[in-house]
Amino acid sequence: MRTKAFDYKKAKEKMRITNPKQLNLKEINTVLVLAPFEVGNMMLCIPALEALKQAVSPLGNITVVTSKKTAGIVEGCKSVSRVIPFNAATAVNAIAEVYKKKYDLMINFTSYKRLSFVFGDLSAAKARVAYEAKEASAIFERVYNLTLHTIDEPQHRLFYYLNLVRFIGANTYDFNPKIWIKEDANKFALHYFEKKGIDCNKPMIGINPTLKDEKKRWSFNKFAQMVSTLRESEGAQVLVFSHKNEKSMLDEFMHITKEKCIHVDVSDYLKLAAISRYLWCFVCNEADYMHIFAPFTNVIAIWGDSDPDNNKPIGPNHEVLQSIDGSADSVPVSTVLDHVRNCF
Repeated sequence: MRTKAFDYKKAKEKMRITNPKQLNLKEINTVLVLAPFEVGNMMLCIPALEALKQAVSPLGNITVVTSKKTAGIVEGCKSVSRVIPFNAATAVNAIAEVYKKKYDLMINFTSYKRLSFVFGDLSAAKARVAYEAKEASAIFERVYNLTLHTIDEPQHRLFYYLNLVRFIGANTYDFNPKIWIKEDANKFALHYFEKKGIDCNKPMIGINPTLKDEKKRWSFNKFAQMVSTLRESEGAQVLVFSHKNEKSMLDEFMHITKEKCIHVDVSDYLKLAAISRYLWCFVCNEADYMHIFAPFTNVIAIWGDSDPDNNKPIGPNHEVLQSIDGSADSVPVSTVLDHVRNCF
C-alpha cells in the first residue's frame, strides 16, 4: 500500500497559531487593521502601520477600519492600501466590505469591545493580534489568538501602538508620523490664503486656544496678550484653529481679541495639514491638533498636570511648556513669546 505524502502546506494552514514566532510576515499578503478612531491617536499609530508595511510581503495590502473623521488622515498614509470609514451611517457597508474578503492577519489597536469582536471575527484571519483584555473574556480569547500583555508603566501612545507590531516581528526606529499631502490639498491652502488675504511671506502663527478642559487650558486672556504682542512687535498674522463643537469658546475668544485673528474654517484634516506647512510655529494646549501639525511645523504645547512623556508631539523641534504647579495657565506669556520668537 502506498502511503500518502505529507502535505506540509496544508498542515501549516490548519495549524493553530499560538505564538508570534509561528508567523512569517513575508508570507502575509492581506492585513486588516482596526485603528484608533481619535485623530491624535490615529496620527501616533502611523509609525506602527509603516513598520507593518515594511515587514509584510512586498505585495502586501493593508486595509484600515477607522472613524469617518480620521479616514482622511489614513488616506494620507502611503503604507495603507484601503481605508474603510466607520460610523453609524456606514456601519453596515463597512462590515460587509470586511466580510467579503479574507485576510491573512488582523491587528486590533483599539479597546472597543464590540468592534473588536465583530471585525476580529469577520476577518477570518489565522493570526489575530491585540492587547490582552483587561477583563478576561472567553469570546475575546476565542477571537484573538495572539495577545500582548500591557505593561503597567506609563508609555507614550506611539510606543503603545508600535509595541503591538513589534510583538509579531515588525519594527522601525523612525518614530515620526508621516502623512502625504496631495497636490490638491496644497493648491487649496494657497487658494485659501489668497481668499483670506494672508501673506505667505510674512510671519504666520497658528494657535488653538479652545479646549473644554479648563485645567489643561491656557486662558483666553493669555492667548490674547500673546496675539496682541506678536501682531504689534513682529507683524505676525495669527490663524486660529478649532473644532466644530468648540464654536461657543471660539466666539468668546474672537470677541476678546476683537476679531484680530483669522479663524481657519476648514474641517478636512489633510487640508489643515497643508495649511500648517506655512506656519512658522503652532501654539496650543494638549490637544489633537499638535499631533496633526507636528510633522509640518514647530509645535509649542502648553501643558497641564499630566505627564507629557505619554502624549507629547513627536519630533525634534517641538517644545512642551509646563509649570511647576501643573496648571497650564501658570505658564507665563513671556515664556511662550520667547519660544515663539525662537521660530522666527
